[in-house]
Amino acid sequence: AILSTLEAFSEAEPEAMVPHLRPLTVYLALEDKSSSEEQWVALKVCRILSATLPQLSAERRSSVDHRQLQSDLEALVKSQPSSGVHEAIRCLCLVVKYISG
Repeated sequence: AILSTLEAFSEAEPEAMVPHLRPLTVYLALEDKSSSEEQWVALKVCRILSATLPQLSAERRSSVDHRQLQSDLEALVKSQPSSGVHEAIRCLCLVVKYISG
């Protein structure tokens, strides 16, 4: 329930979520045999990141480990069901656009 709330909050006030991006990215690093609950969490985090990344200032961009984030998202693309793949690709595109350029 908390991730659904954070997702709604990130869509309504994405600037307020910016300081909390880094702790959320930890939930994108899934094991090969992740549960459906872990996959759901990763999907929600992708949606939160997608809503928030466009709001990152230049100073905040450097605080995000874009290499690890890209690596985790690429792994999600390979391992998620179709809905997760869509969200991971969308998030990966925004990482490239707003962070790693």
